[in-house]
Amino acid sequence: MTWTPRPVPPARGWVVAKWTVLAVTVAFLPALLVRPELGTRVFWFAVVPVLPALFLVNAELWRNVCPLATLGTLWERPKVRPLTRTWATRSTVIGLVLFAVLVPARPTLFDGSGAATATLIASAALIAFLGGFVFERKAGFCNSVCPILPVERLYGQRPLVAVSNARCAPCQACTHGPCLDLNPQRSALVSLGPAGLRGHWVTAPFGAFALALPGFIVAYSLTSGGSEPRGVAAYVTMAGGASLSWVLLGATFTLRSSPPSRALLVSAALAVGLYYWFTPVAVARAWSLPEPSVVFLRAALLGLVAVWTARSLFRPAPLFAESRPTTIPSDP
Repeated sequence: MTWTPRPVPPARGWVVAKWTVLAVTVAFLPALLVRPELGTRVFWFAVVPVLPALFLVNAELWRNVCPLATLGTLWERPKVRPLTRTWATRSTVIGLVLFAVLVPARPTLFDGSGAATATLIASAALIAFLGGFVFERKAGFCNSVCPILPVERLYGQRPLVAVSNARCAPCQACTHGPCLDLNPQRSALVSLGPAGLRGHWVTAPFGAFALALPGFIVAYSLTSGGSEPRGVAAYVTMAGGASLSWVLLGATFTLRSSPPSRALLVSAALAVGLYYWFTPVAVARAWSLPEPSVVFLRAALLGLVAVWTARSLFRPAPLFAESRPTTIPSDP
């Protein structure tokens, strides 16, 4: 049985939302140059801290309106190449490397510089736009080299609510690799590659990322203040925290013979819990909020993490209906 795409127009609300977010992003770039202090605070200490919470609820809440995805899917050309399974694996590694390079640079380079932040956003937008010309729809950036994709996969494994994919209706099989939009849990597991089936998933790039992320977040939080290590010292500190986390969690899950599906959920819960333990302090400091705001933000966000963790670990994976192909051609 072959799969025949049937156009399903997205809800009007999502169409309006994605173009609105793109327009706001375009207007925000010059604002970063005119009012850099305010612009960087809004981006790094208001917008970015909200994203992990959205991923827990459902990653599609962001992926449906992400301005980079909008730029990447502007092209509507027939017979554009999909992302092969080999390049899907390689692009995952590229996204992980970008994440590991860009995040430690944030305190030194991006947090206080509107020009650097605007350059980062504009560069990502250009890559997404050009990627959509070369590859099929989201395969050029969103489902390949986006440095946020590994985080979306990890935190978005068990969405709390069902949200439809408003961009790929019908699905064009843009990638032969795991697609987060089709099946969040399967996307995370398949990202482990053959190592996941052989029991060596802790050494797979995505598996190592999941295990290392909790320690990476702790190390980042300890290096993002005013007098803490910066530059090369920050990279060394975060690499040490990530390595220690990978060793400890990897050994624990291996000794307990934990299946990858459960280990990924535990790693995600630990990472996002640590993130929302530290982040309210940084947000309150950036916006000069009173001390009680830290307690309120921390309680609210950790409450969401607790709900997500309980539902993820003690309930079966939800089965959300999606439009998908019944057959996908093999790699050329």
